[in-house]
Amino acid sequence: ELHMDPSLLAQLKLLELRLKPSRASSMLGRHELRHRGRSLEFAGYREYRPGDDLRELDWKLLGRTQRHFIKQRDTHRPATALILLDTSHSMQLQSPDAEFSKLRAAQLLAFGLLFTLQRQGDRFGFQLLDGTPVPPPRSTRRAFFHALERLENPIPNEVPQLPALRPLSFDHVYLISDLLRPPAQWESWLSTLRLVGRECQCLRVLDPLELGEGENPDYLQHLESPEQKRQMQSADWSRYLENFESHRKQVHQFCRQQNLPLHECVTRKSALNEIQKILLRL
Repeated sequence: ELHMDPSLLAQLKLLELRLKPSRASSMLGRHELRHRGRSLEFAGYREYRPGDDLRELDWKLLGRTQRHFIKQRDTHRPATALILLDTSHSMQLQSPDAEFSKLRAAQLLAFGLLFTLQRQGDRFGFQLLDGTPVPPPRSTRRAFFHALERLENPIPNEVPQLPALRPLSFDHVYLISDLLRPPAQWESWLSTLRLVGRECQCLRVLDPLELGEGENPDYLQHLESPEQKRQMQSADWSRYLENFESHRKQVHQFCRQQNLPLHECVTRKSALNEIQKILLRL
C-alpha cells in the first residue's frame, strides 16, 4: 500500500508545501495572511497585554529594556489544491530498467501531495482523468482516505479527459501524467488548467525505455496500449525514439512559453529518491 513505505513517509513528515492562498479563511493553515497572530514567520513586536501567551514574550528584549514585548507573527490560512491523475493505458508501462510502473510513480507523487496537504491543513480535491466531477475541496481525514481509495485502485482509462472546472476555482493545480496524447489534447489540458488554478504545475512521469535507456525491445508493447504489440526492427525503434524526443521537446517548449513549471520523474531503479526530490521542490 502507498502509505506503508517507511522511507517515503519519513520524507513526507519533513515536507511542507509553500502554497499561496488567495481567499481569507478562519481555519489555521501554514500560509501568510495580512493580520497578525501565532505562526513561524516573525513580523514584529507589540507591548504585552494581560492574557497574551507568555511563550511569545521576548525575554532577551526584556533583559535589555526592562519592558515586556510580544513577538508578532503572521497568521496563516489554508490554500486549495487540485490533484489530477492520468490513468491512461500508457501509464501501465514498466520496462526491465524501471523500479516500478509509471502509474505507480504517479500514485506515489499524488499520495505525497495528498498526505502533505492534509497534514498541514490545506483543502484539496483529487480526481482521475475520467471526466468525473471533482468533489469540493476538503482538508479532513475522511476526505484524505476517500481520495486514497480512488488513488490505490485506479481503473485504466482508454480516453482520459479533464473534469468540468471553473476558472480560478483552486489556488494550485497539479497534473500528474505522461502526456502521451496527441498534442492538441495535452496542450488543451495544460491551457485549461492554467485558467483553473492560480498556479499550475505538471508532473510528467516517464519510463527509462522511452528515453532510450537500457536494451532496445524486440516488441513494442504497452507504450501506446497494452493489448497491442508488434515486433520492432532496429530502424523502427530508432524512429520511435526520435519521435518521442521531438514530443518531449515540444512539451518543454510549450511549458516554457506558458510559464508553467514542469517536473519530470523517470522510473529508474532510483525512482523513489527522485519522487522525494520532486516533492521537496514543489
